[in-house]
Amino acid sequence: MNSSHSPVISPSLLRIFPSAPAQHALANAWPALRQTGWSQSTLKTYLLHLRESPENYRQDPILGDLARLLLQERVCYLEPEGLEPWPDRSPGRRGLPEARRLPISVHGAVLPGRQAGWGLPVGGVLATRDSVIPRAVGRDVGCRVHLSIFPEASVGIERPAGRSRVRRTAGPWIRFGLDGCLSNPGGDPIFDDPGWSRLPLLSRYRERTRQRFGSSGTGNHFVDFGVVRVEGGVVPDKPEGGRFLALLSHHGSRGLGEAITAHFHQQARRQRGDLPRELRDWAWLELDSCEGQDYWAAMELCLRTTEASHRWLHANLARELELGPSWSHSSPHNFASREIWRGQKVVVHRKGAIRLGPEEFGVICGSQTAPTLLVHGTDSDEALHSASHGLGREMSRGTARRAYRRRHTEELYRQADVEVVNHQPDEWPGTYRVQSDSVAGHAGLITSVGAFEPRLVWMCGLNESSED
Repeated sequence: MNSSHSPVISPSLLRIFPSAPAQHALANAWPALRQTGWSQSTLKTYLLHLRESPENYRQDPILGDLARLLLQERVCYLEPEGLEPWPDRSPGRRGLPEARRLPISVHGAVLPGRQAGWGLPVGGVLATRDSVIPRAVGRDVGCRVHLSIFPEASVGIERPAGRSRVRRTAGPWIRFGLDGCLSNPGGDPIFDDPGWSRLPLLSRYRERTRQRFGSSGTGNHFVDFGVVRVEGGVVPDKPEGGRFLALLSHHGSRGLGEAITAHFHQQARRQRGDLPRELRDWAWLELDSCEGQDYWAAMELCLRTTEASHRWLHANLARELELGPSWSHSSPHNFASREIWRGQKVVVHRKGAIRLGPEEFGVICGSQTAPTLLVHGTDSDEALHSASHGLGREMSRGTARRAYRRRHTEELYRQADVEVVNHQPDEWPGTYRVQSDSVAGHAGLITSVGAFEPRLVWMCGLNESSED
């Protein structure tokens, strides 16, 4: 007898969704699933895909309720010290199975907007004891989003003449590509930072970093002008909130972070030579070791450098456009920090995730057409006071290029009132997940305090490999 016709759900199918609410939703859908006549193997494949991509099943006539429940439970957790393998809130994804086996692990989470990656997935956070994992921070160390709001300025960004002026004036300062060199590289004080002299690796990269300073690289990095709507209390001196001109940029350490990660990952591998093959991406450095201290100093230099790069770019664009004083916020999403979590001293790794403590301000990026969310954190510590840095990709870059249709994309831009100066076919709006799913997945972790709506968008238009 075909197992799909069994009146009882098999244990192998139930194990796909360990949380009690998800199993209950599957039980409700089971009578209809039995009528499909699918084999046990087909059902399992179908349900595994649903578990990984519930956003694709929201309107499914049989499993729509289960899909919507999984979207509400989007955050999945890891707690090696806990008695239960998965807290009830978990949607059942495997999440961080290797991290459970590390003796240094304390707690972890995979947030909405997750994407695959070695070590931590993009959108992953992990707390460890007295140790740092270079690959859990990621390659583009210090990558961040930087927001400037100009409460007193008006350049008519929502009118064609205003956009034309911004394009003409700002364009020469906005550079993309793997080199992205400016004719007048930054003389910012960051290059006098004593951190550059700490290691030969950093000394070698100082001049290259200077040449790339203020440029935005490739992939999903961008420079956007637009309109921001914020609630009262976000922008100082504007207690009533309002609608203002804003500038939003996204780029990282332009090769410096990748060199740091590669160097220190190899050192960690040598120190952890007894790790099994499947755990080698998780090789760690103890913080009280010379190598751990060197990595930490290099990472913090990356963080200072990327923030200075964004500030330099924003200051130059504001000067060229004759904009007044701004309120700014810089939000890194590839870094580690020392924190206290549930009374323990831990090192929190965030890859593609931002820190968002109680009432702390943060930015969750949208797409070329979807608004960027401005949020405050809550007092929930289940996700290590973190949120995703963006929506996350719905499809791979190869699939996005094949799915790209110029006329359809241009219509999306027209409907959103967005002008895109440059972009590649693997960055069109449909590449990214639906924003409402991200909001639902962050339920209990964030409160909305505003949104940034892009009007003029620059991205890399060159056919170069992605840095993100």
